Amino acid sequence: MINFHQLVGSCYRKTESLLRPVLFRREKSAVLSRYPQLQSVMEAFERHYIRVEYGAHDRSLMERIQRKLTDQDAYVYGTTPWRAFVKISASLEIGPEDVFIEPGCGTGHLCFFMNQAYGIRAQGVEVIANFVTTANQIRQELIDQGLDLSQLSFYNLDFFSCDLSRGSIFYIAGTCFPDDYRDRLYAKIAADAKPGSTVITLTHAIEHPAYVFSHRVDALFSWGRDKALVYRLQATL
Repeated sequence: MINFHQLVGSCYRKTESLLRPVLFRREKSAVLSRYPQLQSVMEAFERHYIRVEYGAHDRSLMERIQRKLTDQDAYVYGTTPWRAFVKISASLEIGPEDVFIEPGCGTGHLCFFMNQAYGIRAQGVEVIANFVTTANQIRQELIDQGLDLSQLSFYNLDFFSCDLSRGSIFYIAGTCFPDDYRDRLYAKIAADAKPGSTVITLTHAIEHPAYVFSHRVDALFSWGRDKALVYRLQATL
């Protein structure tokens, strides 16, 4: 007898795997029209995450099931589309000495983007091991093709245990994070990072005395239209 939930899951996966290449092709065309140097990067992500049976959402879910993390909102997978981040990054003042850090980087595509589009050091921290393994595999493939990715790195760690002091631009896609989890992360960045650092967060405003609101960017994300809120870190007494 066919299991109904398995049937629904199979139909969803097949439909999603057919739609993925179509949607990504549109996104790739839009991004490459502005940043043609990202072609090999986006093609690598297309090979690993788009033209495959199991995409990023499925891989995240499978590892969370295996590790019994499905009941924890902090590990729910959502992604910032390339085009949305093109819009967000264009609103920032980015210099050659900046260091981009993304706690909870998922597939790591935004770290690749910041490194190749702006030429700055980028670091991704992620607890889902499959994402980090694949990001490092993509990185090595691109190095073998001749790209300089010496300033790009990924770590399979809990970001609360990391030293974030080198970062000057932080991106937190914390829409699904529990409130206390977000607050802990904001406090850690405030303690670790230098005054003047830029912190971008999604959906929820930061209520912490060290953060000064700068501006808002509206964009389309995997879960729908949402807002990116940009803050500057100030010195605390």
